[in-house]
Amino acid sequence: MDGQRQLFEIIRGQIGSYRLVDAVCSVLNISDDAAYRRIRGDKELTYMELKKLTQAFSVSLDKIMEVNEFYRAMPFQYHNQDYFALSDVDLNMSKNYVEALKTVVKNPYSEFGFAYNTVLLHTRVLYEPIFRYYVLKWMYQYGGPDKAIPFSKIEVSSALKEHHMQYIQLIKKIKYTYVIFQEYYLMNVVRDIQYFRDTRLLLDEDVALLKECIAESLHIMEKLIIDGAYDTGCKIDFYVSGLSLEASYTYLLSEKMYISMVDAFSVGAITSLDEEAGKMMIKWIQSLKRTSTLLTGSEKNRLRYMDEQWKILGKL
Repeated sequence: MDGQRQLFEIIRGQIGSYRLVDAVCSVLNISDDAAYRRIRGDKELTYMELKKLTQAFSVSLDKIMEVNEFYRAMPFQYHNQDYFALSDVDLNMSKNYVEALKTVVKNPYSEFGFAYNTVLLHTRVLYEPIFRYYVLKWMYQYGGPDKAIPFSKIEVSSALKEHHMQYIQLIKKIKYTYVIFQEYYLMNVVRDIQYFRDTRLLLDEDVALLKECIAESLHIMEKLIIDGAYDTGCKIDFYVSGLSLEASYTYLLSEKMYISMVDAFSVGAITSLDEEAGKMMIKWIQSLKRTSTLLTGSEKNRLRYMDEQWKILGKL
């Protein structure tokens, strides 16, 4: 909240005799009372409110906040979240992403693009065991083998669960989504799970549970490939790429917002709110889409691809 108070002090210094509360009401389109609560620090600014204020008054977010307090409005920044002991800042970042989604879904031109070499984010947040597995992987790789704890000991906070459920509901309302999978991404996922079973961080029953969740996610994906849309009517397309992907890439687009992400450290992401960085990400992923095979609407391509996934999963 220190950064929020500093932001309002900077704005106060810019507008002179023009009352601060009037400026906040005008930019954010909120009531006097709501503006006072934000100025006093009783109410935390959402991502969209922060973005509107910094843009309206040409304030650099880097000058008033450290990266571990919020997303910085500079191309591709990373905040390392401790997923085993999430702080209020970590939870606020998750909450603010949900708030951004709420804004995007209102836009008739909203678009979600994914190029993935691992389990899709949708699947990770929909199935708690899969999310817990990625937390295990993050803990093992970031903290070291001696810091990792067994899968059965990993818990997801109720607040984060709530953010995940909101995310799942909101993504179905984005006007158009497309997903590009690296062709044999599931093979790498299976090998990683087998490794953690061999190190006894996953028990046989844990592996069975993960396999069940992945199988269910494949059934859901195949239905979406067949239908070409969510149950909300919003369109979704699936592609498969024969090219290797060094990482997983995502962009979220509306008329007034660009969010681009590169997956990092199993459960994190290097994130940018910068328009130019967003355009660069869109150009790259759409270029990959043009060289990929469309699964949606093609029974032959769908059957071939799904048969391969079932064979790979059967090795687990």
